[in-house]
Amino acid sequence: MARNDHELRIKRLEHEINLALEKAKDAELESKLLLASHFYKIASELSRKNDDYQKVKVYHQRAESLLNKDINLKADKHAEYVKDKAKKIVSSIRGRLKITLKVAELAVDKEKNLDAFMYYDIAAHLFSELGDSERAIACKQTASHYKSIAIEMECKKIADYYEQSLSETGFFK
Repeated sequence: MARNDHELRIKRLEHEINLALEKAKDAELESKLLLASHFYKIASELSRKNDDYQKVKVYHQRAESLLNKDINLKADKHAEYVKDKAKKIVSSIRGRLKITLKVAELAVDKEKNLDAFMYYDIAAHLFSELGDSERAIACKQTASHYKSIAIEMECKKIADYYEQSLSETGFFK
C-alpha cells in the first residue's frame, strides 16, 4: 500500500511538473519571460519534492536565465526610452538655440545692444546645457561685450540729456 501511495505521489508530481512546463513554454512563446521563469521555478520546486535533483538544477537554471533575459530586455527598453527622450531634449535645445542666435544677430544689426546682450546670454546657457563649453564661453563674452556697449550708450544718453538740459537753462553761459 505504501508503495502504491509513493507511486501515486510520483505520478501526481510528474503531472504537475509537466503542467508547469507546458505553462512555462506557452508563456515563453508569448514573450512573457517573467511568467515563464515563474513556472520553471515551480517545476524546479516540484522536482525537488520528487527527489530529481538533476531536473531541479535544469529548471532552476532556465528560470534564472529567463529572469535575467527579462531584466535585460526591460533595461534595454528603458535605456532606449531615455535615449529617445534625451534626443528630443537636445533637438529642442538646438532649435531654441538657432532661434536665439538669429534674434541676437538681428538685435546687433539694429544696434539694440541690451537685447543682443540678453539673447547672447541665453545662447550661452543653451550651449552650456548641450555641454559645449567653448561656445558657451564665447557667447558669454559676446553678451558681456554688448552689455558694456548698452551701459555705455545709456550713460551717454543720460550725459547728453543733462548737458542739453543745463545748456537750455543757461547755467553754463
